[in-house]
Amino acid sequence: MTTVFRLTVDAGPHDRAYCPVSIDLPLNYDKNTGVLLTDAKSGKTIPCQVTPHRNGATLTWLATGLKAGETRKLTAKPVSGAPAAPAVRVEDNPDDAVVTVSVFGKPFTAYNYGRKWVRPFLYPVIGPGGAQVTRNWPMSDHAEDEQRDHPHHKSIWVASVSYTHLRAHETVLVLVCRLLL
Repeated sequence: MTTVFRLTVDAGPHDRAYCPVSIDLPLNYDKNTGVLLTDAKSGKTIPCQVTPHRNGATLTWLATGLKAGETRKLTAKPVSGAPAAPAVRVEDNPDDAVVTVSVFGKPFTAYNYGRKWVRPFLYPVIGPGGAQVTRNWPMSDHAEDEQRDHPHHKSIWVASVSYTHLRAHETVLVLVCRLLL
């Protein structure tokens, strides 16, 4: 007999859009077990991920479209075979030195880590409505309507002092000049 877990997700005082939710399921997990997560009202399948641990498994999914104060009833049913496609997909493309991230099959961002850049950065970053929320220059020359200032501002990045003593505003050109002096 297959156990079906009945879940109730409560939005609380805030709207929930792409909000990660995780719960522990007390099931005997093996590598051939997935979970079919469905909306009890609509019957729609919800992409989810199962992570095994010593006492069972953790079920993780993205709650979205849940308004403040609303609840949604879900069912989680263990199934044999390959699990459903994950809601978030991360793929490394070492030839391009880029890790792409998609949410529900749509592009979200790319982590650019190639040697041609002084430091890694996220570009582009796509918002929930599909609009790009970061500028294109200097990562792309196809940025005709954008100012060509601050070449060190590459979308979203983190700068810290490291053993190379790079400063947050340095570019490859500035770095080369400083090393030659």
